Amino acid sequence: SDLFTSEVTGTFKLISGGGVTDSGDVSVAGTTEISTAATNKSIILDVATSDFTGALTLSAPKNIAITNVLATNLATVTATTGTLNVTSGGDVIDSGVLTVGNRATITAVGRDITLNSANNYGSIAFEGRNVLLTESSATDIFTSTATGTFSLNSTGAITDSGAIEVVDNM
Repeated sequence: SDLFTSEVTGTFKLISGGGVTDSGDVSVAGTTEISTAATNKSIILDVATSDFTGALTLSAPKNIAITNVLATNLATVTATTGTLNVTSGGDVIDSGVLTVGNRATITAVGRDITLNSANNYGSIAFEGRNVLLTESSATDIFTSTATGTFSLNSTGAITDSGAIEVVDNM
């Protein structure tokens, strides 16, 4: 499914038999729920001017990428064997559990990232101001930057696979 320039004033729900992409600006005023169960398919919504006001529920066997000019609320997000890439023009929060088989990359330059549900990532990379992460298993942090504070709650071992820069305190 390819989403062309679209504006939804309420809730948007899409269940696709294949991958999901966007070739135009997508604007959703309510919640967004997009899923595909097709083997090796992804959800890639990366047009730089798209805006998703409500919570995002996303599920794909492979990769998920979302670009949002607004603050981003990640509800239940599942990238079973792939990656999660979030680029946000505002703060990033989770209101549900994030399950990512590979690396989760969260970019919210100059904004806060608060992912405090019982999340599970293969590894995580971030760029934001004040960053709070919670993981319900071992945590591997890839190259990351927090220009404010950084806090991590993990139920398993904590490792780093790249440089971690925290400007304020840890």
